[in-house]
Amino acid sequence: MFNHKFCYVDGAPSDIWTTGTTDTYSMDLNGYKYDSVTLDKDIHRYLTNEGRGKKTRLYCAHRSNFVNVVAIKTENGETLKTDSAASLLVWGFLLSLLVGGATLLLSWFPMMFVMHALNNGPVEQQVSSGFTLSFVLSIGMALLIMRGFYRVVRMRNNLDQIPAGSIEKAGKKIFGVNVQPA
Repeated sequence: MFNHKFCYVDGAPSDIWTTGTTDTYSMDLNGYKYDSVTLDKDIHRYLTNEGRGKKTRLYCAHRSNFVNVVAIKTENGETLKTDSAASLLVWGFLLSLLVGGATLLLSWFPMMFVMHALNNGPVEQQVSSGFTLSFVLSIGMALLIMRGFYRVVRMRNNLDQIPAGSIEKAGKKIFGVNVQPA
């Protein structure tokens, strides 16, 4: 789920428009069009107003065709970051509780059948074993979600550790546009 690659990209975002949801946009950057870009409201405001068409360093976390802009560094060296680390960790904690609870509820019944197929003991033992197995699976899912959020927060707070890279795989080449060096 949180198999993100972190990198920074230098460029001048030219067009940014909404895709219908509150924080997901489409963006043109360095001759590529990106359809699923998540921007914080302050970053969006800067890129569409005073930073429009100006050289900017975008710190991104990307996976397949989804790009999450974690922070930007403006022409004059100012850094704009996403929400506070505390709010990201709170959302991560709440999401991990939700995913863990859903995993527990949705896997308990199938795990009882697995326990029945493996062991023809008393029903109480199968229910107990199925619940225990489901509980361990839900704890694992919750820890996986929290690990992903923690990794995003850690990279967001240590921008100097993010290497240079490319997000071109997440976008589509715009026909007839040559990439201009930033």
